[in-house]
Amino acid sequence: MSLFDLKHDRKEALDAADTILARAETEKRQPTDAENALMGEHLALVKKLNPQIEALQSQNTIGQFDPVALLGGRLVKPGESGDGPSIGGLTPEAGRFKAAQFRAEFAGWAQNILSAIGGAPKMEAAAPPSGP
Repeated sequence: MSLFDLKHDRKEALDAADTILARAETEKRQPTDAENALMGEHLALVKKLNPQIEALQSQNTIGQFDPVALLGGRLVKPGESGDGPSIGGLTPEAGRFKAAQFRAEFAGWAQNILSAIGGAPKMEAAAPPSGP
């Protein structure tokens, strides 16, 4: 089972338990024995899925780095200074250039797609806020 599927199943189980509890709270009563048993089943599934999710997440090394720092060409763990090893020999300056180039190319691609599906929305400058 994929990480996405495991997280989806965990969320469904948590949502189901929350729904049962919310219903009882809305009706201003304690959950019935049957509702408690059902919530227990959902929470047992969550406890079963958590270690599987943690195991898969620990193998996902890219998730351990700051995504903003990756655009700058460095592998930087959150909270570190940014002096990590370079990616493919990119300097921070080259990484910033590549990130700006990517943003420009993406904007062009998005504009082409919008034109193909019926025209791009007109972009107007926002009026400055008025008030006292």
